[in-house]
Order: sequence, then structure tokens, then C-alpha cells
Amino acid sequence: HYSELTALPEGIEPVYEVAGRAGLEKTTEGFELARCLGSYIHLHFGSRPETAEHFVHTCRDYRNERIKRT
Repeated sequence: HYSELTALPEGIEPVYEVAGRAGLEKTTEGFELARCLGSYIHLHFGSRPETAEHFVHTCRDYRNERIKRT
């Protein structure tokens, strides 16, 4: 998959940066809009397991908010 985002549409925010194996050049990756994450990257949480835990908690909080609205 190849694409290039030349300008961010209003309301879309970058979520994180990634670096190559050398760690020198960081690029913006992942974009969020209304709790939806869009990205081409394949994430591995081995080096940051708290990220996966945070994701699960965020999903649970969202589910609980939806239940309260019904």
C-alpha cells in the first residue's frame, strides 16, 4: 500500500510517530477521527504492552458509554 497525505483534512489528527530500525528519522503515522484509527502500519505491542492494555480499556469505556445512552 502506498499513498501520500499532503494535507490533513479538518478534524483529523496524527496519533503517533514511528522511526525506522536505526531510529533516526521519525514520520507521522496513524490518524484519528471520531475514535477511529486509520493506518497502514502493523503494530506489535511487545515493547510497549501498556499500549495494548490502554486500547482495551478505551474500548471498554466506549462500550460502557454506549450502554448508558440506550
